[in-house]
Amino acid sequence: SGAQRIVVAGQSFGANMALVYGARHPEVDGIVALAPGHFPERFVHNPEIVQSVDKARSLIAAGKGQQTANFDDVNQGRSRQVSAKPAVYLSFFDPQGGAIMSRNAARLAPHTAFLCIVGAHDQGNATSEGAIFHQAPKNPQSAYRVVEADHFATPEVARPIVLDWLKGLR
Repeated sequence: SGAQRIVVAGQSFGANMALVYGARHPEVDGIVALAPGHFPERFVHNPEIVQSVDKARSLIAAGKGQQTANFDDVNQGRSRQVSAKPAVYLSFFDPQGGAIMSRNAARLAPHTAFLCIVGAHDQGNATSEGAIFHQAPKNPQSAYRVVEADHFATPEVARPIVLDWLKGLR
């Protein structure tokens, strides 16, 4: 429809989903991951999430993957109950599943530029560079930046960096 470039961007879990989309759509020109969050592979140390993943797998095995049930969720260190279909829950929390950012970054097409911006005061930033950014194919337009922000303020603080990057995208 006339678009010259297609870029998918997201913050926190949205950054994870932007990577999922980019990994599945090689026509994407760029991915912007702001304060990337949601690491299902790290939840193997959380007993509540492990129980919920096992529950989801059991319900799916019993043919009940499309029936709503209650499961545990963790977001920014806060636990809560969510109601979801087991298959949907598992798509978010399976430590071997499709929401593993390092794996999806590695599956980006070589021409897809990747901008990853983390907050210096974000608990998830410590491993984002090695675990996510450096897993993507090398691209001269890709960049990793750290801004003075926490998880929630990263998008606002990163706005000028994102706009400059988008303007320079070829």
